[in-house]
Amino acid sequence: MGHKSGWFEATRSDKTSTFAGNVTVSGDLTTNGSLTFGDAAADTLTVTGLTTVSSDQKIQFRDTGLYIHSPADGKLKISADGTGADDITLSGAVTISDNVTFGTDKGFASDVLIDTDKKIEFRDSGIYINSGTDGKLTISADGTGNDDITLSGTVVVGGGVALAHISKDTNYTTTADDCIVGVDSTGGAVTITLGSASVAAGKIVVIKDAGGGASSNNITIDTEGSETIDGSASTSITSDNGVVRLYSDGTNWFII
Repeated sequence: MGHKSGWFEATRSDKTSTFAGNVTVSGDLTTNGSLTFGDAAADTLTVTGLTTVSSDQKIQFRDTGLYIHSPADGKLKISADGTGADDITLSGAVTISDNVTFGTDKGFASDVLIDTDKKIEFRDSGIYINSGTDGKLTISADGTGNDDITLSGTVVVGGGVALAHISKDTNYTTTADDCIVGVDSTGGAVTITLGSASVAAGKIVVIKDAGGGASSNNITIDTEGSETIDGSASTSITSDNGVVRLYSDGTNWFII
């Protein structure tokens, strides 16, 4: 070991140096190779000031499975080997100013708070959970799956339920988003066509004579393709304020 006033150099053939007691470094400390500090169970390393770790190098804890790493791509990786009860524990508030990406099957052990008008996004921008500035919660699916949103188990609703509703006074073809269609035929007969896009197993559509004029101007309910309604090509509302409720089995429509 060599020593000069203002600096020291420690060299050994096995490239290992051991210091007993406290070591204080004023100024920069450059380490070429690994730097290991004492007993992980008993010793503490305190760093005051900036610590810089070179690109693609690690700060490692205990063994090769626990480390903080900044690879050459500029990303920061915190890795745990999974042998502890909690792989990675963050105590206190964590502020994130950009997107967070989670891998497959990653869960949360406690509450996750999302700022107003921010999203939890799954896979792409079309599938997300969002709480807007109006205080409402939106669960959105992009419609590319067989079932847009699937809720498994019992669903308990503590408030009112609002279904998608539209009003029509002219001929109209339903879409996959329609549920209740209020029809005003007082100005003339109206045909509501059940669009093929809305044929999905369990889909329910309610068509109501909201204008109260169906006895004079019938409301015809037709299908867009080869689908049938209770085995027929169409059905009608012919009484004032009448209603037809239908469900689909994925192929045809049936009156409830």
